[in-house]
Amino acid sequence: MSVRKKDLYLISFLDERSVILAESIRASDANEGKKSLIIFTNVPNDKFAGNSLYKKAKRLRCIMLRDDICSVSLRFHHPAALTRFILINPDETVNVNDSLLLAEKYRDKIKAEIYVFASSAESECLLDAVDKGGGFGAIPPLKIRRVNVIRNQIYKYLFENSIFENAVTVMNEKIISVLIVGLGSYGTEVLKAILWCGQIIGYILKINVVDISPDAEQRFYADCPGIRQRGNQPLNGEDYYELTFYSGVDVFTESFSEIVKSLDETTQVFVCLGNEQSNIEAALKLRSVFSGMSIDAGRKPRHTKEDKQSPEITAVIDNIQKAALLRQNRLRNFKDQYYDISCIGCDSEKYSYENIFIPTLEKIALEAHLKWGGEESFNNFEYYRRSSMASAIHKKYRLELLPDDAELRAMNEHIRWNAYMRSTEGYSFGLIRDDLARRHATLIKYSLLAAAEKNKDSKMNTDARTEELN
Repeated sequence: MSVRKKDLYLISFLDERSVILAESIRASDANEGKKSLIIFTNVPNDKFAGNSLYKKAKRLRCIMLRDDICSVSLRFHHPAALTRFILINPDETVNVNDSLLLAEKYRDKIKAEIYVFASSAESECLLDAVDKGGGFGAIPPLKIRRVNVIRNQIYKYLFENSIFENAVTVMNEKIISVLIVGLGSYGTEVLKAILWCGQIIGYILKINVVDISPDAEQRFYADCPGIRQRGNQPLNGEDYYELTFYSGVDVFTESFSEIVKSLDETTQVFVCLGNEQSNIEAALKLRSVFSGMSIDAGRKPRHTKEDKQSPEITAVIDNIQKAALLRQNRLRNFKDQYYDISCIGCDSEKYSYENIFIPTLEKIALEAHLKWGGEESFNNFEYYRRSSMASAIHKKYRLELLPDDAELRAMNEHIRWNAYMRSTEGYSFGLIRDDLARRHATLIKYSLLAAAEKNKDSKMNTDARTEELN
């Protein structure tokens, strides 16, 4: 039998998510003129042969194996051809355990990438600790990526959709006012990302968070104590946000409507409740409340299909068909008034090739990292990939919205980094840096930084790559 040289995808679990991914891989192959092999493992053929997902996978020319993903023989597959292991079992523990076994089995033996569906702190620590090998001939070191589909989608959304476009000017100040409804997994990731992405000099960032849990604020600050420590006083060269929580509030009560009416002019809304029915109903209610506020202010809102409504309302929707209706802006009432509600979270995007392997975001993240670090550290530690991705996303807006002033842009990168470290990484200021304690000595104003630190911030706004700094 000839040795196969095609790219190989081994998927550990057959369900709706993994079939969507297989479809997306086939679409990507078609665009690139490739024909990859896709193998589903751990499929008991006698049980699933009549299953609609099984039939769909077979129509995609996928191979079905009963073997566990860790026991599949690859002796006929060329070691220098790319093999991607997709560990997508609903049980995160199974995915992490399998990744450790696969790393031990294939390190320095084949060109392999392992994608692990996991979001726990334990999984990040364990996967960072895995020996990826040093590479052998044409075989590069093992690549392991933890897949957080929610964070990937939010980062992709912020990269493609500017939250600054809808800013309002009040007393010569540009204001971004974001309302987040629901502080579950989606809402928390949105909040952390907005805190750093919204840091552009000349803009004031206001964030209002509503959640039914009475301890929502305490839970967030337990994870991000540096945000509370920072306070809400504007300081030149520091991150700044006006963050207000409304905990213990049911969005389907009069109290919620009154809170919305009391806010400064909202520019963006993210509806992130526990299920898509609630998200759609809350979004419809919000559009009604905002339209009423316009009327009360003496403005007659227009609601034709072509009109872009203010504020922009984005709801988390999993169902592909429901998401299509929202994206086509087909939601309207009996008077043909359109609600203009967008969405994020659709399964066809969540489990797409772009969202799982994030080739575009990983590329710009690596380019950002290489301005001050090495490729080995980027591949070995998720912290560096995540941090560099945030910087690269924000760079797009620094270059678009700030004057061509190197010092100003460097200061803004430090401001962004401060907000990122306090939110996404959960750091606080400390006189001595200690990463186990999540303390950092440079969480300070830009003017107080040493010259070497300022130089790092400056490099993040250029396109030239540099050697790793000590």
